Amino acid sequence: ERYVHIPKEEGGMSMCEVADRLEKIGIAKGIEQGIEQGIEQGVKQATLRDIVNMLKYGIPEEKLLEDYTEEEIAKAKELRENGGA
Repeated sequence: ERYVHIPKEEGGMSMCEVADRLEKIGIAKGIEQGIEQGIEQGVKQATLRDIVNMLKYGIPEEKLLEDYTEEEIAKAKELRENGGA
């Protein structure tokens, strides 16, 4: 462990144990947040790929606006023009 063990008084936790515990909690929360952000980013990329494909096959923008935002459609158009997705 990172922290030097300091003997604790009866009935309590030492500061080192508390710090160690908080560090582990922080790491676990960081991993959880990273996973959530990764999933969110993956969903956004898949959505843009879907819009690019729909534009490619001639789906009118007006129809796409029923399910997607103008911002998503604009990003998909940009990707398509730049050869992405």
